[in-house]
Amino acid sequence: MKISQAELKKLEKQGTVVKRQMGKQPPKKEVKPPKKKVKPKAVTPSPGPVNHAAMAASIEHSTRIAERNAEVIEQNSKVIKEFTDSIERLEPYEPQDYTFDLERDDDKLLKRVYARVGIVD
Repeated sequence: MKISQAELKKLEKQGTVVKRQMGKQPPKKEVKPPKKKVKPKAVTPSPGPVNHAAMAASIEHSTRIAERNAEVIEQNSKVIKEFTDSIERLEPYEPQDYTFDLERDDDKLLKRVYARVGIVD
């Protein structure tokens, strides 16, 4: 049912609640599904001579570190063995020379003293 705008205002002034009917909706458009994107195939390199220079360098470096660690552990074991033997015999170590480096603060007072075994020039 259609009524004019003036009649609608009169009805609203009288206290009538007017519910408006929605107008015609446009027809729904057909929604097309999105096209699937085709992923490009990964290009595989042709089999040829493979150079693993980085891996070889890494293995070589790890081998050198392992050899150096073995030398350090051997040296430490020797020193620990000498120390435990000297404790059992109750023999003191031989005296060694030390080098002392002094560090002073702003007031020329001693702040730190660094002592190193051996004479360092």
